[in-house]
Amino acid sequence: MVAKDNLSKQKRDLLKEMVLSYNQMASDNQQTDYAFIKYHGRYCGYGNLGGKPQDKLDAACKRHDECYAKNGWGTCKCDYPFVVSALSIATNKKYSYGYRLKAQGAAYTFAVKSGGCAAEKNFSKKRR
Repeated sequence: MVAKDNLSKQKRDLLKEMVLSYNQMASDNQQTDYAFIKYHGRYCGYGNLGGKPQDKLDAACKRHDECYAKNGWGTCKCDYPFVVSALSIATNKKYSYGYRLKAQGAAYTFAVKSGGCAAEKNFSKKRR
């Protein structure tokens, strides 16, 4: 069963563009490492410092970490909600450019990892 998303057309198009760009880059360079993982706050990036999240992106990273702890690392059902949360920050102009860029990088990383399971949920249902 595919979960219903609440992405706007703009966010859906952005996600699709990110996945296609990454796939092209990976194909050209044969580099599929997590080169885009950046550290932010207390929970975004490898490991965590614990405590209260510093902002919305950090809170999304905390929820993502907790979901992995409960369901296993790399679980698609954890990645998709994280990508949706990060994209809502990345596309909101009330936030600074740098903050939006961090959120976009986080969304990008988990939208395309492991074959892009987060993006696959969104795009595969359109083909049915």
